[in-house]
Amino acid sequence: MIPSMSSRITPPYRVGIIVAFLLLITVSIFQPVRKFNFVLWDDPKNVMANPLYRPLPFDHLGEILTKPYFSAYIPVTRMVWADLADVQTGDGGALSTTFDPAKYHIANLVVHAVNVLLAFLILRLVLKRNLAAALGALLFAIHPLQVEPVAWVTGMKDVLSGFFSLVAIYLYLLFRTSTRERPQWPLYVVASIAFVLAVLSKSSAIVVPVIAGLLDLLIPTSGTDTPRAVTVRDRRVALGIWAAAMIPAALMASWADRLGLADIPQVALWQRPFVAGDTVAFYLQKLVFPIGLGPDYGRTPTWLMSHPWAYGSILIPLTLLALSWRYRSKFTWPLVALTIFIVAVLPVSGLVPFDFQAYSTVADRYTYLAMLGPALALACLVAAASSRAIIAGAAAVMIGLSILTVRQIPTWTDSDSLFSRSIQVNPRSWVSYLMLGQQADSRGDLDTAIECYRRSLAIKPQLVTAMGDLGIDLAESARGNPSNKAPLIEAAGLLEQAVKLQGDKAAFHVNLANVYYNLDRKEDAIAQYRIALSIEPNNTSIQNNLSIVMGK
Repeated sequence: MIPSMSSRITPPYRVGIIVAFLLLITVSIFQPVRKFNFVLWDDPKNVMANPLYRPLPFDHLGEILTKPYFSAYIPVTRMVWADLADVQTGDGGALSTTFDPAKYHIANLVVHAVNVLLAFLILRLVLKRNLAAALGALLFAIHPLQVEPVAWVTGMKDVLSGFFSLVAIYLYLLFRTSTRERPQWPLYVVASIAFVLAVLSKSSAIVVPVIAGLLDLLIPTSGTDTPRAVTVRDRRVALGIWAAAMIPAALMASWADRLGLADIPQVALWQRPFVAGDTVAFYLQKLVFPIGLGPDYGRTPTWLMSHPWAYGSILIPLTLLALSWRYRSKFTWPLVALTIFIVAVLPVSGLVPFDFQAYSTVADRYTYLAMLGPALALACLVAAASSRAIIAGAAAVMIGLSILTVRQIPTWTDSDSLFSRSIQVNPRSWVSYLMLGQQADSRGDLDTAIECYRRSLAIKPQLVTAMGDLGIDLAESARGNPSNKAPLIEAAGLLEQAVKLQGDKAAFHVNLANVYYNLDRKEDAIAQYRIALSIEPNNTSIQNNLSIVMGK
């Protein structure tokens, strides 16, 4: 059962006050993001360096709509990113594309604020309690797990998919509670369009039909004075159509993900449920104790399965589900709220491999839509208890969470702050050391860059990118002391290893050729330039270098 619902009509101005309060709190807490920069954590590949956004993004509309990019098929999100780019006309009519990080961060914040209101409307529709719905929506708004998708430009795919998902759920519930003489099927049609757009923003939105069906369970089908226009059969047909649409959506996501699965550490099929169980247990822990948050937790499947305790993590969600099921006759909402949370993270739980598992199976952003479950739980608890002590306790929790969120937000200010924080959370984060090295390179700090690359390779010895970058920096550092050949010899060894591991990258051969030349190994340098030319035959820079070396 659910908390009893009041039939009184709340004056519109009270709802307006709640809406204004939710917007004020959300914007006040997250407003620092408007001054944040892009970060090296996927922002360049997704936005600034995406070839489909230059020079006119919508000249490439066909490719955006039909082809996956960066191991993801998210055309709606990419169209939004493209639309936020600034196209300028330079001298001679040449077009150039620039990217203002403030526009992208503000867009994330605006969409998140709208999502908070949608969460409020959904909870209000289910519970008919404004205060309870407001507290639930506030949890959705300010929980520290929401920082990553809101404060990170690439997190747009999570908040945008969340927007369309919440629209679809809300419109379905409006359709389901229709009290007119005939079912309001146009609402369902619009909800279905929103569902499709949610999946095209991020494929994990395929769980929307399940979430809508679970919320459906909390809405009474009898005991009201007004006859319902939507029958049980209507609801089954509506949800059945959505459920059928989940199959092609899942196949589409699998098709895109397969493009980036080469570097994902694999585990046996029988181990995947344990990976998924640990994932859910991890998120439940961070939900209750949201401290130590970062972009890279390093919980890859192979790392996880190397620890015996990981096989017991699955008992945590299973026990909670069992207890919720045991008391479902008295309280339905704990089971529904917990199931919504679990279902929402299931597509990225490790049951099916996905590209980010090269770094970690878990990430804060994967709980964005899932936070509707905890929001529902809090709202139902407040509505069921109807005591000042519970409301005061919920308010105190909101204050504590808002403090943690305010402290977490600056993590995403720039690449240096992000990856420094990442190493604090996960000292095994080879990618964080790699990114810090590249950031140091960008400001000409060779010593810091070299140290970061060495640490990255110490954690992941076969990391080709770190080998190449370290080799280049060692060669550069040798320019100040030509008599010291040790850095050049080490650079040659690193680049030789990089060439063996990834021989189809022309830049590695060119850099190795440059090092050979500085070591007076002219013939070896010529050989490497020729290999590079065989990979990129029209590269005039390589042609010129080869001509210069051969002429000496």
